[in-house]
Amino acid sequence: MREALLLAAGNSQRFAGIKQLAMWQGQSLINHSVSQFYEDGVILQGLNGLRVALGANAQQIKAQLASAVETIDMQNWSQGIGATIAEAVSRMPTTTKHLLIALADQIAIKHTDFLHLIALSEQYPNHIIAARYADVVGVPAIFPQRFFSHLQQLSGDKGARSLFALWQDAVISVDMPHASLDVDTQQDLVNALHNQQT
Repeated sequence: MREALLLAAGNSQRFAGIKQLAMWQGQSLINHSVSQFYEDGVILQGLNGLRVALGANAQQIKAQLASAVETIDMQNWSQGIGATIAEAVSRMPTTTKHLLIALADQIAIKHTDFLHLIALSEQYPNHIIAARYADVVGVPAIFPQRFFSHLQQLSGDKGARSLFALWQDAVISVDMPHASLDVDTQQDLVNALHNQQT
């Protein structure tokens, strides 16, 4: 089965506030990001389920999420995104054959971007399918089960992107300009809102 993991565990230190609860397109950033995994209220075709990894401010964020959204409380979130990925992967269902990892603060990504990744994953089930943007290959990305043990060895602030160079022959990258918008600061969000209106 193909599962999805949305990373939203960070403490938004550079944002000077709870980034996941900032407003974007009429709803909280976290709810907007979650909504892109659904189409007409149904989980995207090709996905079995979605789990949201939470850490800092978990209770406030959970209060914003619909009760049907499954969350995972990360014990190691303060150690960085690598540690969060490692812990989250270890807590996926044992039936998981592929895992789509995405970031809650890549707010321009649309459900059609995820569907494109899923379609390629179905076509090339033994390959990592990863987004390509701003001259980098990164998440969102879909990993086959054979790479889970490597993901579980991540630590600190070193995310999944650090592994793509090691597995070049196994990576199929997809142009995804939407993924280049990554909200780290209040100004990033202001700029994104401005660009949306122009």
